[in-house]
Amino acid sequence: MPRPLPLALALLLLLPAAAALARPAPPPEALQALNAERIRANTRAVWGLAGWTSLNLVGSTVGALTAEGRQGRAFHLANAGVSAFTLGAAGMGLLVLRAQEPARMGPHTSLRRGVLLERLLGVGIAMDLAALGAGAFLRERGTGRDVAWMRGAGTALLVQGSLLLLFDAALLLRNAGFNGQLMWMLHAPARGGVGVGLGGQF
Repeated sequence: MPRPLPLALALLLLLPAAAALARPAPPPEALQALNAERIRANTRAVWGLAGWTSLNLVGSTVGALTAEGRQGRAFHLANAGVSAFTLGAAGMGLLVLRAQEPARMGPHTSLRRGVLLERLLGVGIAMDLAALGAGAFLRERGTGRDVAWMRGAGTALLVQGSLLLLFDAALLLRNAGFNGQLMWMLHAPARGGVGVGLGGQF
């Protein structure tokens, strides 16, 4: 006749072992270090963008309230609008970066996040170029009584678009470097029995 107490004790002893076997293995140290470096670099860059944009937003708001001419007021208002949008995007980026944990990011997750970030930066560059085009159009095509207003707004778009284009392009190149290291790590042959594969084997 089976004894329920020893059987229950055996099950309790086996449960932690079964949970350990079911738990996915942590990423290798090299992958964790690469992800940690990428997150730190991107966080510093986005914090810098957020700080500069915040100062620009405050300065543009004050400028819009104190400017006397229509062109100056339009410049500051457009500048403040772009800064507010950029600050919101930077805040969302910081939240996403804060949620990333290198110890929980395997090869698939690391590659997916890297490719997604490159695509988002590509969209940002396209928006920067659109802002430059719109700014040039407003400056050159502004006519009639609204010429001063259009030229002021156009100048702001040219300035903001140029600066954001430099930022997005630099960040894209930096992350392309990280993704290049990741791809090399994923496809490099194992050395001494240690390697990283897309299947998570190492």
